[in-house]
Amino acid sequence: YFKWRVARSGGGYEWHLPEGFKKPLYRLHELIRSNYCIVTEGEKDADNVRARLAEHPHFAVTTGPDGASKPGQRVKWAPEYAPYFTGKFVTILPDNDDAGRNYANFIAESISPYAAGIKMVALPTLAEHEDVSNYLISHTGADLLREIQQAPSWEKKRDSRFLIPAAEFMNQAHEEIDWLVEGVIERQANGFICAEPKGGKSWVAVDLALSVASG
Repeated sequence: YFKWRVARSGGGYEWHLPEGFKKPLYRLHELIRSNYCIVTEGEKDADNVRARLAEHPHFAVTTGPDGASKPGQRVKWAPEYAPYFTGKFVTILPDNDDAGRNYANFIAESISPYAAGIKMVALPTLAEHEDVSNYLISHTGADLLREIQQAPSWEKKRDSRFLIPAAEFMNQAHEEIDWLVEGVIERQANGFICAEPKGGKSWVAVDLALSVASG
């Protein structure tokens, strides 16, 4: 069980989070500087995996701050976590139950546009509702790495239909747009700056980048 705290201006901590605070990924500082990472369902599992792979410091082990959701609830994985996995080889270790597999698949879908590769590893010998911490009771870190190496790559399921109903298409759209620049640039979207040759596109791009960076 992990508690959240914030530093007081006069020293010490307050054991709560201010309104609007966005919880970061666990061990984010290690994830940022690693090319290989493992995603578990909770902090305890992340710590256990990290301890068993202590001889492999190039592996980062992380998890979402709120774990998996109960059936019928929205998955507690924020879309802003996904870019942190850009260019990384990611292994996801789901808990052995429907909630765990749903959580793992949601993460894989979220990070797939960014990650260099994804594996979803269903560990052997696990009973229903058990997780990687249960696996490590009777297995070594080398056993875990062997399972990761032997696991196939995860591939996103593609919709084979060429056309879909308009209502279904509209249901896939977000009701609210997360603007980086209000009415101009949407976060995590792609776009183009177009103009005639010598029309100043490069200067506009530089000015836009500096303006966004400086707020």
